[in-house]
Amino acid sequence: MSNDDSTVAPSRTLISTVLMIVSFAVVVVASLALVYQLHNPPGDPGGHILARLRLVSGAVPKTSAVLMAFYDEPKPDSLDGIAGTQCLDDVTVQINFRWDRSGKGLIDYASTQLTKLGWSAPSVSTSNGSPLAHWRSQRRGWSVSLENDGPFGWELVAQAPPLGGGSHCG
Repeated sequence: MSNDDSTVAPSRTLISTVLMIVSFAVVVVASLALVYQLHNPPGDPGGHILARLRLVSGAVPKTSAVLMAFYDEPKPDSLDGIAGTQCLDDVTVQINFRWDRSGKGLIDYASTQLTKLGWSAPSVSTSNGSPLAHWRSQRRGWSVSLENDGPFGWELVAQAPPLGGGSHCG
């Protein structure tokens, strides 16, 4: 009888050990997946789009006074406020700043900086007597705009569509 007990005991110990290892592995994989999801928002895995889009901040002259700057990953939203629909906002960089020199000089400076980064020559127009400029990237859907924001100074906005299979709000 003691032989039977000795052969059963190791197999139970082996099964228990294997189950503990498998359970531990499942917990580790689930934890890693959760951490990945928390640090990699949907639409911009690893933050690569935002990292590239942040480079446009170099189009804001160093001598200007930055009032606020936002660097936003895509967030879930609804399609035009329609209940039950969902999409992802653009990856966005928005910088508001004061510039007390000419608008043309600012656009020329921004254009030089953005051209170095591979953006197109600007499309320049006027809005309410103030210059307005738009640049396009070779990447589909990427854009930068620079416009006078009235008494608040100037606003530089860069946007890029999110990645992935979800609907895009823009």
